[in-house]
Amino acid sequence: MKNMGLFNFGGAKPEIKDEKEGYLAIIYAAIAADGIVEQEEINALLVTIANKSIFRGLDLNDAFKRIQKIHKESGTVKGIIEAAAPKISEGYKATVFATAVDFMLSDGTVASAEEQMLYDLKSALNISDSMAKNIVDVIVIKNK
Repeated sequence: MKNMGLFNFGGAKPEIKDEKEGYLAIIYAAIAADGIVEQEEINALLVTIANKSIFRGLDLNDAFKRIQKIHKESGTVKGIIEAAAPKISEGYKATVFATAVDFMLSDGTVASAEEQMLYDLKSALNISDSMAKNIVDVIVIKNK
């Protein structure tokens, strides 16, 4: 019998705290979309975090624990996107989308699960079709 939340002694459902964590969560979702999170992808993520001022002051361990718990509880990267997207401000939506696309296209191929993640992310961030296409075109050129 599944409990109804009445005896949820584990605490509240994990939530994305702020925009920094939302951004990190979406990049993590892009990495995890193909079902495999490789160390080199995590290393690339850490380099990205080190190079972007928005991530200053972010407690990585704390953020990763929350993101992974959301991933585990939802069972999908879409669950991460749905938790993270509302935390992204209008001014950062295209940047976050472009960063996710860049991570996804870095290996040169896009699996169907990754493509679905991009559609889900585009929708959740309210990115127009033309903006999404422009971003993907630029990232493809960048990664040649």
